[in-house]
Amino acid sequence: MRFEQRIGAYELVLMLLIELLVLPLLLPGGFDFTGAWDIGIIISELVIVVPALLLTVVWYFINMYKSDHDPDYESITLSDRLMFKPVKVRTVLYTILLTIVLGPIMSFFNSVSLIFVDNVVVEQSEEILGLPFWVAFFITAIYGPLCEEFAFRGIVYGGFRRYCKPQPAVIVSGLIFGLMHLNLNQFGYAFALGVAMALVVEASGSIWMSFLIHLLVNGTSVVYMYLLDNFSGSSFSELAAEDLSTTESMIPTIIILALISVGCFLLAMKILSRISKIENREDTSVLMSDSSNYKGGS
Repeated sequence: MRFEQRIGAYELVLMLLIELLVLPLLLPGGFDFTGAWDIGIIISELVIVVPALLLTVVWYFINMYKSDHDPDYESITLSDRLMFKPVKVRTVLYTILLTIVLGPIMSFFNSVSLIFVDNVVVEQSEEILGLPFWVAFFITAIYGPLCEEFAFRGIVYGGFRRYCKPQPAVIVSGLIFGLMHLNLNQFGYAFALGVAMALVVEASGSIWMSFLIHLLVNGTSVVYMYLLDNFSGSSFSELAAEDLSTTESMIPTIIILALISVGCFLLAMKILSRISKIENREDTSVLMSDSSNYKGGS
């Protein structure tokens, strides 16, 4: 479908332009949001989601027109295009388990990045903790994930997998999700998380499962941050500074996390395979091991 190809290409180019040219203006060094972290996040998410909404409207009307005038065109509903598919309870439980398994993998990428750069979350912690808990939780765990999952998994991944094999769509979705964070510290684990969330969408057929992972990852971080800050006797930034190690002392930790991550990766693929079976879709593990034999979800 040429029109699907063009929409997919527009989605990718537009997202890259937003991430590389627009978002940097909305972060420290561009517009000054010092002391207004919440406003900065709200605006930066809108910059991502508004173009995604516009592209969705364009797709919707073109899809309607083609379904009425082109007998060879295979029309799909907006819900199917964005993968707003309900899932079984077992899928939700396995997705929660998958989120836990992804923890060491994300920690590995984060630890490697800390050899070269500072921890971005620690740098932003004072501004985050200056907000009421419910505000920080809503912005970080609900508002942000909703905007980003709609844009990156619903629009970008959903568009690319319609006209190419899912494997490159998974990689591209994860890559631009990592680039969106605009810093080396978060890029590595955001890329890994983006790939995992695209895979769970492929396994379940539902964008709600990637939103669930995103909510759990971000929400857990916020809860942990507030608990430490309020009940440890020291501020979160002070505790985080005490945990910062030298490069030499971090190497053993990185090696251990690398070994654990290998096991977690294998377990994650088993979980994704199980989710595929529960939702009666093709085994997603085939996508990563032999994409030439993968036909996509049913």
